[in-house]
Order: sequence, then C-alpha cells, then structure tokens
Amino acid sequence: MYLEAVFMTSALKIPWPKLPFIRLLLPTTAGIILQRYWTMDPNTAIAIFLFFAISFAISEFGYFPYRSRWVRGILINASFFFLACVVWSVRSPEQQYSAYVHYLAEQSVLHAEVLETPVEKKNSYKVLVAVEQVTNGSRIQRTQGEAILYFEKCEEVLYLVPGEIVQIRAQISSNNNFINPGQFDYSKYLADKGVLRTAYVRKDEWLRTDQLPTSFLDPFRKLRTELIDILRQGALDGPEGQIATALILGYKEDLDPELKRSFSEAGAMHVLAVSGLHVGIIFMALSFMLSWLENWPYGMIVKVILVILLIWFYALLTGLSPSVLRATIMFTVIGFAGLLNRQANIYNTLAVSAFIMLYFDPKLLFNVGFQLSYSAVIGIVALYPKISPIVASRFWLVNKAWDLTAVSIAAQLATFPLTLLYFHQVPVYSILSNLVIIPAAFGIIALGGVYLLSSWCTMISDVISKVLWWILRITNDSMEFISQLPDPVMIFQHIGPAEALLIYGMMIGMLFFIVHKRHSALKYSLVCFAVFLGLFLWKDIKAGMQNELVFFNQRKGVLFAEVAGRRMTIYGDTTSLTDPYTERTINDATRVYRAQAVDIRTLDLNDNTAALDLRWSEKTISIPTKFNPLERNLIMTPADMVVIPGIFPFWKSTDLEEALETNGQQYHSISKNGVLIIMQ
Repeated sequence: MYLEAVFMTSALKIPWPKLPFIRLLLPTTAGIILQRYWTMDPNTAIAIFLFFAISFAISEFGYFPYRSRWVRGILINASFFFLACVVWSVRSPEQQYSAYVHYLAEQSVLHAEVLETPVEKKNSYKVLVAVEQVTNGSRIQRTQGEAILYFEKCEEVLYLVPGEIVQIRAQISSNNNFINPGQFDYSKYLADKGVLRTAYVRKDEWLRTDQLPTSFLDPFRKLRTELIDILRQGALDGPEGQIATALILGYKEDLDPELKRSFSEAGAMHVLAVSGLHVGIIFMALSFMLSWLENWPYGMIVKVILVILLIWFYALLTGLSPSVLRATIMFTVIGFAGLLNRQANIYNTLAVSAFIMLYFDPKLLFNVGFQLSYSAVIGIVALYPKISPIVASRFWLVNKAWDLTAVSIAAQLATFPLTLLYFHQVPVYSILSNLVIIPAAFGIIALGGVYLLSSWCTMISDVISKVLWWILRITNDSMEFISQLPDPVMIFQHIGPAEALLIYGMMIGMLFFIVHKRHSALKYSLVCFAVFLGLFLWKDIKAGMQNELVFFNQRKGVLFAEVAGRRMTIYGDTTSLTDPYTERTINDATRVYRAQAVDIRTLDLNDNTAALDLRWSEKTISIPTKFNPLERNLIMTPADMVVIPGIFPFWKSTDLEEALETNGQQYHSISKNGVLIIMQ
C-alpha cells in the first residue's frame, strides 16, 4: 500500500464535484450497513430499487427542470442505496437457495473441492473446502459455500492438493457463536469470509475421488502450491522459507507463532500478507522491464495491456485477497487512463476499486484488512505530500530514508483509530521497522521472482537462493531485534467504535486547521475531543455501578466471575485455570468490564463433588459437575437457576436438560445457549 500511494500522490488536482464514484460510494456503503444490521426483505428492496431506478431514468431522459436537479440526486442516491441492499441479499452465501447448509441431514454425503493445501494443527489437519454437492439418499443437490474441515491426522491427508474433490460423510456443525464478553467472534469472521460451517472428519469418514475440479481458480491454486514447494527447498527450508512464501505468494498458514509475534510487535506484520505494496512492486518492475516496448508502433498499448494482464495473473496466483484486488483494480484504472492521456485521480480510483469490490462481495466492507488497506492509502495520499517536504537534504540516501519514514507516519496516523479499535495496541517501533522491511521487500520479491523463474537451472537457482536467504535472514533478525526493544507495543484497552470515530473526527479537524488554517475545523476537533472525554467518563461511571455474575463458555472445567464495580473476581477449578485459553478469556472480560482489580480464586472440586451451589444476590444457583443419566431423580437440591457448564458432552447435557424439565427446574446450558450473565 505504501508504494502505490507514493506512486500516485501526484494525482491530487481534481476537486470533489469531479469525483462521481465517491458520491455513489456513500449510498452504497449506507445500504450495505442497513442490510447487515436490520435485514430488509430482498423482495421489498428489489421493488423499491426498481421504483427509484425507473424514476431516475424518466428524469434523466425526459424533460426535467434544472432548478429541481436535487430531486434527480435523491433518486440516483436512493437507487444505489437499495441496489446495495439487493446485492447484499444476493451475494450473502447463507441466503442463497443453493447454500449447502439448507440441505444438510444426518446421513448427508458431501462432495467438496479442496481450496488450500492442508495445514497441520496440534491434533488435526485444517483444510478449506468448497461444498459443491450434497447427496441425501437418491436426491443430489448442487450447492455452494465453503467449510473448514479438521481431518483426523493420517498420512493420506497430506497428499490432498487444491482442486481435488473429496467425499465426506461427517456431522457438519454450525459455527458456535456463543462468545464470551469481549472475545473475538470467530464464527462471524468465518461467515463474512463465506465459511458457513466447520467439522471434524475422522479417518473413516472421507475418501478421495477421481472427479475433476470445476473452478477457474484451480490451476492458479495448483501452481501456487508448486511454487510454494520450490521456495521451501534447499537453503530456504526453515523460517526464511516461511517469510518468502508469505511475502511473495501470500501463503502464511504455517508461519511459526514466534515469527509472527516478532513481526507483529515490530509493526511489520502487514508485509507478510500480500497487499498493495506487493502489487505496486510488481507493477513498477514490469513497467521498467517492458519500457523498451514504447519505442515500437503501438508499443505503449502493448506494454500497458501486458502489465495489466501480468498483475492480474499475480492477483489470481496469490488468492485475490481484498487488498490485492483493490490495488490491482487501481493500477488497471491508472494504466488505461494513461492510454487515454488522462490523469487518474487517486481518490476517484480508490472509489472505483471499492465500488467494484463491494458490489462483488458486500461483506468486504466489514473486513478488517479491507478497512485498514483503504484508510492507509487514503491517509498516505492525503498526508504524505504534507509530511515529505518537512525534511530536505542534499544527500540522496537521507531523502529516500525520510520518504519512507513520511509514508510510514502517514499510514500510521490514518490507521491509528482502527488499530486501536480492533487490536487495542499500537506498535511503537513500526516507523523503524518499515525503514528495514520495505526496502527488503523490494529485494525479496524481485529475487524471489527470478529464483522461481530460474528454478529449472540448479546452478543459477542455488546462487540466487543463497543471496535471498541472507536477505531474509537479515530481515528476520532485524524484526526480532526491534520486537525485543523496551515496550514494543502500547496498549489501549477501552476503545470502541464510537471512540474510534471521534478520534478520526479530531484528526481530520486538526489536519484542516494546520493545512488550511480554518478555525472552524479547530472548533470541530475540540468538540470531538470533548465528546470523547465525556463518553469515556460516562463509561467509567457506568462501570463503577456494575453488579453481575458471568458464567463463561468454557469447554474445560468450570469458570465464572463476579463483577462488582471495577473489581472482578474469577472463580475456576484447576482444569479451567490451567487451560491456555483461559488467560485470553480473563483479559477480554477485564477490558469489557473496565476492571481495575482482578482476583483469581481456585474452586475446590474433587471427585465426590456432584454440584457447586452458590448464593448470589438472594438467588440460589447450582452448577452440576457430575450427572448419571440412570439417577435422574437424584440430581441436586432445588435452586433458582441451574447452570449446565460446557464440560458435559452434547448427549449428556441433553439428558440433564430433560431431567431438569421433568422436575420443573429453570436451567441454562452454556454449550447450547452460550455465556450466561445474571444482573442484580
């Protein structure tokens, strides 16, 4: 994203009225937001869209007074608003008639295409698949939608390749959406990516078939797998190979956790995900290498078409991630604009790419990478020209180093509120790491491309691989060194969507005040700051009046918390407190409840403990820890509420629920209904 923004910063001369796609993008995003949170009926949305679209067409081609042109503006904005609502309904996988979730039964047989190379986990192999067919007895239904399958470990799984069709007879469960307070909603994240279900597949529940793949992306996936294998050979077998495959081909599924930690804390994690930076490098490298074509008749046309085709090939090869697709569309627009001898305005180009992508997949609007990518580029384009002139030296190297620093500062400022919102932390040394990682990325991508092209010649590829290994090693060591500097990240616990928007308001107001000397902008910024402080204080006061009992969705052991004001007391047995996920659960809850003091107490549960009885706020609460289906009448003493923890398997939890219903007992099942919060 840095390179493409710097490359296009000269195109900033077209004023707002000449940016039609920006104006059309606003009602489009508003329609997507409405449909996500309030879900208008698709038929109603279609009818309203047709009404406004036809009305606009009549006003456009018929007689319409100029003084009433604002009516035409309302009609076209309303048309795109409701068109976005329609597109959301049409493009959402779970709302499709052919979505495989509508046809799942107990004995269903699924035919699924492997989309990615198996990734080894602790107890299984993770495989992303597209479910193309569901068979129920004699009925065969063609379907669509993706699923994540966790295959029981066996050697045959390792031979699965993208494009291969597998037959599965396993229980496909719904993605569990019962998250704990403040926890990352993984099921929502999967749904936004089109993954509708997950399943664990045992050895005897699947088999390989001889069916051929059907997706046009399959050849690119296979080629990507082969190129990954080439990059992982010889000197690049190890952490250096992991960085190379992530940086060049966008494959980061098996990155070492320690490696990801060092890059993340150094503020360079964005480089390991193929993005606009990588597309920009490819674009400039191809433009330079094919510049000799400009001397031919029609050579400029041939050059632009070749460059565009090759960057689209690279985009398909790396999986068409949102940031890559955005950058590819942007450079395509710029390339064709150059053929037409027209200057491509960066803001309008950004709007065009966002417009196309959102109508192709409206859920991208809520994708964190999508938001960070666009905000970074907009920030660089707007701020880089203002920051860059601050330092001017007669030394070329100093100027280039400052340019990279200016780009990094601009990107950091533009993404700062979103980083606080989603990650609650900011890398302190990201400017320093970008001085290393961005030049290194040029060399790694360029040498990596040459290495892949020369892999057939061992003598040449061996030399290149050793040079590439040294660059990767120096890069990795540099990120590790930066991540070990004192306090590599700053933690911001209590930033929500409203606070992030107010921070953006303050920043925009200050920018207009500094650049354009508008005192009204300063007043606007101060108002945002006052509202920010007021909201922060109001949440603090509200947190001081909390009085809740929270039973967490914990699969191992029993875990609950008592929240009294800004103090939180955690209760858990030995099993739950030693679970590695418990620390994250407690940290998330601490952030949500704004707790200043956290006390952890161990519950003394032994083999003879059948239930844990609590007395809280004049209520009796019982938590069963054992249950024998043969002794349904001997469950426990009556209580106001029975909380069934997630430690029971599904069948035993069902038996316990039936027994409680027979006794007329009120209950709540954590595994089936999620976290339970009891307020005073």
